[in-house]
Order: sequence, then C-alpha cells, then structure tokens
Amino acid sequence: MVISPVADVHSGLPYSNVDVLQDYVGLPDNQRFPLYFSLDVRLYREFSFHIPRTDRAKKHKFRLGVYSTDLTNRQNPHDVFNNVTSPNFGDFAGFQRRYTGLVLDFIQ
Repeated sequence: MVISPVADVHSGLPYSNVDVLQDYVGLPDNQRFPLYFSLDVRLYREFSFHIPRTDRAKKHKFRLGVYSTDLTNRQNPHDVFNNVTSPNFGDFAGFQRRYTGLVLDFIQ
C-alpha cells in the first residue's frame, strides 16, 4: 500500500477593491484572500498481471486505490465581491469542495 499526502499552505492571494466603473479604490492589490490550506491524499496498491502471447514485457501493472482532494473540507474561497457598491462587498464566494474518487492507472 502506498499513501501519498500533499499539503498546500500559502498566504491568501492579493486583490483590489474597485468602484462601479472598475477603477481602483485605494491602492492596487492592497487586500488579501484568507490563508489557503488544502490536504490531498491518495492511497493505492499496485498489482501485477501477465498478458499471454505479447511481445512486450512479461508483466504489466495497474494501480487501484482512492483519492480525496481537500480532505479537511476547509472553506478556501476563489472569488470575492470586491466592488465597493455591491451589497455583498467584502464577502468571499466560490469555495473549493472536497472530492473523493477511485484511482485506476495502467502502468507498462
């Protein structure tokens, strides 16, 4: 069994506040998204098998496993309402969600 964890931690990306005409309000890139944190995990096992009557290598392999992105399900926003005239000004949106799936890789 192989487990492959990946942690991604970084400060929030910069953004700028704008008005109705999309002109900067204040200095460009003077605001930041919140801290970004994501933990991704992949757990799999390799299996060998033989395909008879082939000219290639005698054994082939495939991987079978599961993966999950953003295992902690932390709310990492991708968008912000940065228009100062918006009723939602300063709110974050476009949150990343946890995804879980199966892994099936064929290796030669």
